[in-house]
Amino acid sequence: MIKKIETIIKICTVLSFLAFVLGFFIPEIFPIFYTDKMTDIYVAIWIGMVFFFGIPVIILSCTIPNSVLKKWSKTEKPDKADINFSNFDELHLKLSTKLIQEEYQLYEPDTEHQKNKIFIYYKNHGISVSYYVIMYSDNEEVKIILNETSNILEQFIKEKSEWRNYTISVSSMLCVNKVSSSFYKHLNDTSVTSMREYELRAGYSFGGKTLYIGIPPKDFGIVQIKKMRNFLLKALNISNENLRK
Repeated sequence: MIKKIETIIKICTVLSFLAFVLGFFIPEIFPIFYTDKMTDIYVAIWIGMVFFFGIPVIILSCTIPNSVLKKWSKTEKPDKADINFSNFDELHLKLSTKLIQEEYQLYEPDTEHQKNKIFIYYKNHGISVSYYVIMYSDNEEVKIILNETSNILEQFIKEKSEWRNYTISVSSMLCVNKVSSSFYKHLNDTSVTSMREYELRAGYSFGGKTLYIGIPPKDFGIVQIKKMRNFLLKALNISNENLRK
């Protein structure tokens, strides 16, 4: 579905641009359009064509439901890297030190439940906000911690982006003692929800001493996702050569 939507957006963008540009040259080829009788008709048709192809681009880009835009390529496995952390506190310290250096701030949720296992950092970049979520589940069924985190983060994003004028990026690190089907499902469900919202999911297994980086869709936000990915690798001192499937 999202491929079809992306194709429509690209086609309409090209056609709208061509209609706009060609509108300047057609009267040069057919001077009849310079006559008083034809000028108003031609201009009306020209503007109409530009808007006819341009409006779908705006509508599809801004108002498509998130459920339609969600996508995951099941053929791609997460990238992996071997890196040794003894416990959650050690990994959290490593990431939080880098985040604080980059002027991220720690959000303090009101709820006490799971508070010592959920850490949300944020940073304002003008009209955009970046969030970095670090969480730990001592249970192979990670749904509980994910639901709790989702509720806290959703409320916080509403507070920070009340008027929805922001570009939002969310990076997350789910730490577990042992990987499970629900752990992989979390990585595989990653999505780019719109052209203004980007997401990168990663995870770490203390039992396997392995970092996992989810592969997001390649439809929207490729540049932004690459920055988020490079930030993670740099924070953990991992080079691209250390990654494997």
